[in-house]
Amino acid sequence: MVTGTKATGATEHPLRGAVVRSRSIAFVARGVCDTEPVNIDALWRVLHRVLLVMTIGVLGLLLGLGPRPDRGDSAYGLLLLLVVAVPVAALLWRIPPERRKALVLLPRRRPLLGATAGSLVVVAFLVLCWTVFNAVSPGTLSPLSLALLGVAVAGIAALLHRLTSTK
Repeated sequence: MVTGTKATGATEHPLRGAVVRSRSIAFVARGVCDTEPVNIDALWRVLHRVLLVMTIGVLGLLLGLGPRPDRGDSAYGLLLLLVVAVPVAALLWRIPPERRKALVLLPRRRPLLGATAGSLVVVAFLVLCWTVFNAVSPGTLSPLSLALLGVAVAGIAALLHRLTSTK
């Protein structure tokens, strides 16, 4: 049994004996509630930007480098990773430190967001692997072809979100 007080908007939980504030209207209006660590729309915007940059970057690396990339082409992979890291770092910088810990739980509540973000992390790791491998022993494009597959998976997850979102 949860008892409430109308004047403060707080509810008392009898088992815990703690006073819990109900959701604030300001948080709900901005798209953030007590259970969400960040504005979900802002997170999707950043993921769509990262997806676009990774798609163009991976395709550009695969098609633009030709069949035998040399050591100097590793700089393009590093540049791609830096361009992708900027919007992600900017988003994480805006999240309060106490809410950053809750980002780990977000994929459980939002599986399409988790699939998109996870695929993009794998793509970034594959581009990093290609950058290192190409700097050490140039000539391989295998990690980039796998990264292209990962970009396709992330794009499908983002498309499913757009098709199933209620807005």
